[in-house]
Amino acid sequence: MMGDKNIDVKKYLDECFCLNVRRAARAVTRLYDDALNTMGLRSTQLNILMVLQHLEQVTVSVLADELVMDASTVARNLKPLEKQKLIVMKVGRDRRKRLISLTAKGLKTVEEGMKYWKEAQEKISSSVSKEDADIHLSSMSNLMKVARNAYDNEVKARQK
Repeated sequence: MMGDKNIDVKKYLDECFCLNVRRAARAVTRLYDDALNTMGLRSTQLNILMVLQHLEQVTVSVLADELVMDASTVARNLKPLEKQKLIVMKVGRDRRKRLISLTAKGLKTVEEGMKYWKEAQEKISSSVSKEDADIHLSSMSNLMKVARNAYDNEVKARQK
């Protein structure tokens, strides 16, 4: 059975934030991953390293919050970076928490990766006006905040 034929699925697909954001994310990720391929690095890995350079030394939960990811996913993504000696994890004051920071090799990897990142960034930014690029980035930031707040509110409501 095919279901209700009166439902305009195409309309839902066209208006679905989740589907359209994921499509855009996959297209953008593919471009950046291709640029970083010569280094043997994925864009998700470079993003983690860049955030670590920016924040210097953080816990997994702070890093996860900054990346808007689940802490267990971030922990899994850190393992190959630690194995490659790009990051180091140390026990914090609270022995239950690990502090993550870049190693010298990790810092060099960020510096090298930024060259390839700029190539990918330029491929997108050269295709739109500066004004449109700013609008896209602002819209994505706002959408992230809206979705985050909606999720947080939903979680709070379930806990009541």
